[in-house]
Amino acid sequence: MATVISGLQGKADGSQLAQNNHVLSTAKHFVGDGGTTYGSSTTGSYKIDQGNQMGGWSITWQGGSGPTTTGRTIMDGIKQVVPTATFSADASAPLEGHDVGVVVVGETPYAEGIGDVGNGHDLLLSDADKAAVDKVCGAMKCVVLVVSGRPQVLADQLGKINALVASWLPGTEGAGVADVLFGKRLFSGRLPVSWPRTEAQQPLNVSDASYDPQYLFGWGLTTQAAARQKLTDARNTLLRQHDPYALAAGITAGVALQVKVWSGPQATIALAAVAQSAKFLERTKADTFAEDDAVVGTARWIAQNHIGQNVTEPTSKLTSDAEHLLLTGDLSAASKVG
Repeated sequence: MATVISGLQGKADGSQLAQNNHVLSTAKHFVGDGGTTYGSSTTGSYKIDQGNQMGGWSITWQGGSGPTTTGRTIMDGIKQVVPTATFSADASAPLEGHDVGVVVVGETPYAEGIGDVGNGHDLLLSDADKAAVDKVCGAMKCVVLVVSGRPQVLADQLGKINALVASWLPGTEGAGVADVLFGKRLFSGRLPVSWPRTEAQQPLNVSDASYDPQYLFGWGLTTQAAARQKLTDARNTLLRQHDPYALAAGITAGVALQVKVWSGPQATIALAAVAQSAKFLERTKADTFAEDDAVVGTARWIAQNHIGQNVTEPTSKLTSDAEHLLLTGDLSAASKVG
């Protein structure tokens, strides 16, 4: 699942593309919608093709670049939405006249020890990847898609990038990345690992005495609309249960939904409501993880909206702890720190 880990300020068709949490939900305004798109992937390290999207253990043990099987690439997906999108394999095509650049960087396939860091590999972008980001993002608004099986160190490039998406390895259906990029589907992914600032931070875990990642475990930007839809679905499910605590959890979730804007001064009302809903959820057996995640996710959305891109060591610890508490079932504590 693609994960937005940083984004651009602005508005698009009623959904925001924002540094502080409303990112690329309806990005067709940003990446198309009558405008022109410039796509680039570097030839020095990463190339948009089916094999690179598959990664290792695909067709062969180590996988391989090129048309190793059938499917659609990320560029195929972009072309379906914006047929006039310009593609340049090395960012050498003219940059003028485009509204936005989509730069794809990442790793070529590997498996097991052959791809290990220190065994001829590292987590850094290649020089060619860096040059493409610098060139395209220096000329226009840009989205950088990282196609890899592990985090890449991007700290030096972040100041140039308007929106950053961890696309992971989309396999044969790279067009799925375009679906979320252009708003056909909403971004909802969260990081399953901590994203390091530097290679020297590895190994990097939430329990470390000093935990200061570039992006923390569980981080992932989405729109308020997506978070509200999840909570609405959870409320409706809970209200259908024949359990007093599930019903109470649904009713209090509904109170949070009555707050029209979770980023405004009434956000504290929504927070208090989901905190109470979480307490009721802990006392019922009629819930599932989907309802638990939606309730805690509301608190997470409000917290991440407040944090924005100011991801410091204290905020990293708090929000990653909330993710752990959610996974262990301590919902009320998760909703307080999340």
